[in-house]
Amino acid sequence: MSDLPGTFQPFENLRTGLKIDDLQLYKSTVEGILNSRQLIFDQKKAALAHTAMNVLPYPSVSEEALQLVESGVVCLLSEGAAPFHPRYVAPDYGKLLRDGSSFLEIKPPQDLFEAIGALLTAYKYAPNGGEPVFIGRMDELLEPFADSVPEHVAYQLMRTFWQLVDRLYPSAFVHANLGPAESRIGNIILDVDNEIRPITNLTLRYDPSVTPDTFAEKAVLNALKNAKPYFLNHPMMVADWGEDYAVASCYNGMRLGGGIYTLVRLNIKKAAALAKGLDDFLNRVLPDIFPGWMELIESR
Repeated sequence: MSDLPGTFQPFENLRTGLKIDDLQLYKSTVEGILNSRQLIFDQKKAALAHTAMNVLPYPSVSEEALQLVESGVVCLLSEGAAPFHPRYVAPDYGKLLRDGSSFLEIKPPQDLFEAIGALLTAYKYAPNGGEPVFIGRMDELLEPFADSVPEHVAYQLMRTFWQLVDRLYPSAFVHANLGPAESRIGNIILDVDNEIRPITNLTLRYDPSVTPDTFAEKAVLNALKNAKPYFLNHPMMVADWGEDYAVASCYNGMRLGGGIYTLVRLNIKKAAALAKGLDDFLNRVLPDIFPGWMELIESR
């Protein structure tokens, strides 16, 4: 929203929230969003919601923590002041495909058509600020339905599905997982991704004892052309997380059915500017920053 006239900037009022003197600026921000020619309707709704969140005071933290934010050493990544703000959510789409959903009025799918329809419906309602950040371990989800249609139909369905995901949610934060085993659906997704080259991201969960070399080589060729899929050490992740994990936005691990509710980050460049040298950075600056950084995360 920073390019809009009269924008109410996030976190200008970390301590107090919106003050009466800011009311006119808030109104002009809302008016600027509503009249913007750069935003489509859905983006205007998101911008209005974000602006409303930013009138709240930030969750209670120490002066030292607030100064880290105001100096830019810690970046809040536009999370807004509301303390509950899902960033990455990893729904268990397998449960949806097995059991259906009474809330969404979806019965358990019987073929690839219905499975894709169920997933697209679920993505619409993922609580991620308007877009599904994690869209599933695609081959595991859809491989059970692969034989329900002829091969050429499966390819056309997956191509349409992959293009719809990209057009409905055009963001590199939207992320799917593949592997570690080779599958018909996994091969189709790599072929389709190579053909239409959408922004939707992919990670291959690679296991040298499970992933065939030919499938891995195909993924490597795709990565050289499209900068994806990313390769993930599946055995290492299983050792740390167990089998029920998901990866979104390249490197954020979480459990299926779980999520990440803050992405408060350290700005290393800003932090380095406070140091007299490498030793000072490692032994003084970072240890001084960590307590406030962790306090900001915990406050949410």
